[in-house]
Parts: sequence; C-alpha cells; structure tokens
Amino acid sequence: YELYLYSNRIEQIEPNAFRGLGKLSKLILDGNRLKNLSGVFDGLASLRTLSVLRNRVEAVQRRTFGGSMLRLLDTLYLADNRIAWIEPDAFMELVALRYLYLSGNRLRRLPSMAALGQLLYLDVSNNRLDGAALQNDTFRGVSALRTLLLSFNSIERVQEEASGVFSSSLPMLNKLDLQGNRIATLPFGLFAGLASLRDLLLGMNRLERLANGTF
Repeated sequence: YELYLYSNRIEQIEPNAFRGLGKLSKLILDGNRLKNLSGVFDGLASLRTLSVLRNRVEAVQRRTFGGSMLRLLDTLYLADNRIAWIEPDAFMELVALRYLYLSGNRLRRLPSMAALGQLLYLDVSNNRLDGAALQNDTFRGVSALRTLLLSFNSIERVQEEASGVFSSSLPMLNKLDLQGNRIATLPFGLFAGLASLRDLLLGMNRLERLANGTF
C-alpha cells in the first residue's frame, strides 16, 4: 500500500492520523508546509519509504520517530527543509534504515548515527557543516556505509586530532564527496585505511599543497 499526499498545503498532521494504515509501505508528503512531525508516524509498522522533501521542518526530535514502530523503514528523505537541529538518538529506532537524505538543510553538526548499523547511503550535502562537525567518532556505528556526501558545506579543514574521522569507522566506503567546501589543507592519513574507496571528490575547494602521504 502506498499513499501520496505531495504538493498540497498541509501544515499539520495530528498524531495518529495514520493509525489505521498498519500495512502502508510508502508515504510521500513532499511539497507541503509541515513543521512538526512528532507522533505523526505512530503505528506505521510496515513503512519502508518515507519522504518529507521540501517542507518546513526545523528540527528532528526523538519523538519524531521514537515509539513509531518504524523498524522496517529503509529509506528516509528529509532533504530541502529547514532542519538546524537533530536531537541525539533521534534515529535510534530506525534500525533497518539504509538510505538517509538530509541535504539542503541548515545543519551545523551531524546527529548520532550509532544505531544505524545498516546505513549504506548518507547525503548531508548543502548544509552548514564546518570542520568541527568531523570528529573521530562522528561516523561510529555506520561501518556498512558505502556513500558519504558532504559537498557544499563550510568545511575549512579537518583537525589533526580528527584525522581518523573516515578511516576509523568506514571500512566499506566506496564514495566520499567533499567538493565545494573551503578545505585548504588535508591532514596526514586522512584517507588512510579506506581500502574500498573508489571515488574521492575534492574539487572546488581551496587546496594549495598536497603533502607527502596525503593519499
């Protein structure tokens, strides 16, 4: 079962509005005016694809998905909203999630993804992330990740003490997109250990020099 409610003027969905749709597998809410999603998805135990693109969501709270029984959710689209804050553990119950789209928001920090052990694809491009958003434990728990898109943010540099941000947590990573940032230097060993990496995009940055051992 699939439900398409895109391109309406929906500003509010009351909790339990979808309570009778326990067999629903796909819900599309793109292009509405939603700000608050807390409690909206309760009871959608069969949902596999959820799309809330191009709305007005400002924050993702633990209550947004917590208690909603979305344990089969595979794909989550939250791109092109106004999300500036994601509460720690907001995704804790999305244990089957494989594709997460957060591009085109206002994020300065990445949320905890420790529970997303099945995640394969993460898009956080076109946000406001800076170098402080990348720490050695930022991607801890998502060791299955294949594609990581960090393009067109405000990353100026990766701190020396965070040089293991990718290699320490992402052994299966195939594609890393860092283009369109403000990166001027790359710390030694930043890409070391990424044995599965095939595509590395570093265009449109501010690199002036590549030191010995950069790659």
